[in-house]
Amino acid sequence: MKIEFQPIANVGDALAWVPLIETMTIFDGQCTISDLEWDEDELRQSLIERTADMSLRADYEAEPQFAVDQAKSEFLSDLVEQLDERARVLGNHSPFTRPKSSTTFLLRKDARNTTEAGLAYAWLVLFWTINSPPEFVIVDREEVKAFGRVFDDVFEVIAAMVMAAHSPSYVWRLGDSRDVREFLSRLDKIAVRAGSGSVKAFGQLRVNQIGANDAGVDVIALGTRQGAVQRDTPAFLIGVTIQKSDRRKKIIGIDEVARFVSYFQNPPKIVFSGVLAIPFTGTELEHENCSERRCLYITKQEVVEHLGQYPTDRRSQLTTSGSRHWMRRISRMRQADARFASAKGETVLSWA
Repeated sequence: MKIEFQPIANVGDALAWVPLIETMTIFDGQCTISDLEWDEDELRQSLIERTADMSLRADYEAEPQFAVDQAKSEFLSDLVEQLDERARVLGNHSPFTRPKSSTTFLLRKDARNTTEAGLAYAWLVLFWTINSPPEFVIVDREEVKAFGRVFDDVFEVIAAMVMAAHSPSYVWRLGDSRDVREFLSRLDKIAVRAGSGSVKAFGQLRVNQIGANDAGVDVIALGTRQGAVQRDTPAFLIGVTIQKSDRRKKIIGIDEVARFVSYFQNPPKIVFSGVLAIPFTGTELEHENCSERRCLYITKQEVVEHLGQYPTDRRSQLTTSGSRHWMRRISRMRQADARFASAKGETVLSWA
């Protein structure tokens, strides 16, 4: 996959350029000021348009180079501020380091010093970059779709990591269940971990339940107190999606929780509630829809924050039939070195 970065054309685009700078760092090991290209005419015009002081606007119009220099200075100042904030939020889980240099933005950590949460963040960075508007990057749409088919699976793993960081919990991934029998088997393990409840036998399922492989729930996080599941412990049922729009069907509301619970003969004595997890900036309308349906709304900001808080002390555990499944998943991500091969067999992302 080829990613073509467009010249910087708007002084107010620093935040949008953060994942692009990070992607350059992933590819090249570092990103410096000299790696940036500028559309100076557009950049100058964007500065003029956002300047309220009419006398200053006149100066910018009369002295084009002065305006360009000022625009670059403002953009770079904002960019550094955003990069510092992202580094603060991710902490030790950032896959990058911020050098004490006025010319180098980021350095890439080597694989040995990159945590699982850092690797997950690297996947997100590339996803955000290739889905940026065409004024930022140019990427073949078919290759973006191909990457999306891989990332759809990866983001379920990331969402599980996010929920493990959200609160002490055992986390199961359900979205990769192959059929309803495997789904019931995983529910049985959840009931055992919860210490209560029993799952319906296959023969007890209704006709409309037999064709389901996850009951619309991609991940479940079973909360713990002092390391153990206790009566009335919260359990989050997470709907995970990378769709840019039309996500109402992924909201886990009261009806969706009831659908999930209906696979139990006797539900565990825990409190189920829904979550919608997306890798995008949230919208006010979707937030309202989630609130109305009593569903927790986890967006790009919360995903990044929780990855920065990802536990390393086992107070949360990723599991299906124990931790081995998750270790295989994470190991597979690490063995791939966060690499995605397009249909042409080209390396898109290599973590060396």
